[in-house]
Amino acid sequence: MCLHRFKLRSVFLIGFGIGFLFAIFLFTHQHLFCNISYQKSALNLYSTSKNTLFKWFISDTWINKEIIFQNWNKSTYSHAILLWGQPYNVANAGYVISMGVLKKLINMFDNSKKCIISGKYWKQEDYYLARHLASIGIYPSDTRDQYQRGTFHGYSLQSLLWGVVKTSAYWTHALYPIKNECCSFMSVTFNIEESEKMYTFSYLLHNFYVLKKKAVFGNRKVTTSISDEDVWKVALKEEFNITHLSNISSEMYYEIWHSKYSEPEQLIKNNYQTKDSESK
Repeated sequence: MCLHRFKLRSVFLIGFGIGFLFAIFLFTHQHLFCNISYQKSALNLYSTSKNTLFKWFISDTWINKEIIFQNWNKSTYSHAILLWGQPYNVANAGYVISMGVLKKLINMFDNSKKCIISGKYWKQEDYYLARHLASIGIYPSDTRDQYQRGTFHGYSLQSLLWGVVKTSAYWTHALYPIKNECCSFMSVTFNIEESEKMYTFSYLLHNFYVLKKKAVFGNRKVTTSISDEDVWKVALKEEFNITHLSNISSEMYYEIWHSKYSEPEQLIKNNYQTKDSESK
């Protein structure tokens, strides 16, 4: 997951397990916030200079920043569900707030006391964020594409491709239900089950070169000594010493093989026995 302010766009990404007030903390560059020591906090912050904005990366959500740049001026967006009658953007899919919204939150929580009493339930920061945004007239928006496919995903791409049992509140309480297809081509986030896969996604997106022209490098057909049409002829000649092949139909071809090997396993077993005897 990634909390990040882009240099060219006023957008913040806030992910699972991060209270939105931490975003305010980063924005204002305060060293003390809500009685939490800046130096001793669990945040993994770094900065190269005073003019460089802080960044915090947690490897459990992959974010496609290029898609966000196309609609960076929207107020909020993510995967919205309902809890206790309150629509909110669920954190494990990641969510985005603009610079304008962040400034409004800063004005709402301009001292430590307001921060402390902002919510009493642990690990419900996404719910409380929605409540406070609703109080200033900002609500979760529909982030599905034109085919009603999701763009913010609280599950990994692997899980979504193979299918997910849709019994959790993520699906049953969705404010904007997602259709059965896996994912939008304009997807913004995916949850990452293994942090190492974050590098794989990044490499495939930013470094891997996809060939789009015909007969260029990998799209060029490999030259073989035997054509695809002649492979079965070579097999009959080598395995059964059959050279008259012009009148052999598909049914005859099958019967020839079946007469010697009733099951595929027998052919495999025979090959291994031949190799073992040769090695001895």
